[in-house]
Amino acid sequence: TSNSSAPNESRIVAAIQPAYLLSGSSVPSAYLGANVAARRFDVGGNVSTDTGSGIALGYRFLPFSFLAVRTEARYRYWFTDNISEFGVALAFGVVLGTTP
Repeated sequence: TSNSSAPNESRIVAAIQPAYLLSGSSVPSAYLGANVAARRFDVGGNVSTDTGSGIALGYRFLPFSFLAVRTEARYRYWFTDNISEFGVALAFGVVLGTTP
């Protein structure tokens, strides 16, 4: 979600992305996953919505036993606006537990 400096302008994007491991459940591992998303724009009271789908390719690893790092490249196509979107992400997470 984001708010700009313009009055009454906001944007919300929600995405669901299941990850499929290419190299099993071990870490480090690469993954490939489909994603679907919905977004809502509100600019000065004029609301528009759109849905999109795409694919993401990423890699996750554990530089420390408590820290998970994920890098990702993503493509998504928005159907109503006919927009192709490309993006990259770098995410950090805390490892809460491990399985034997």
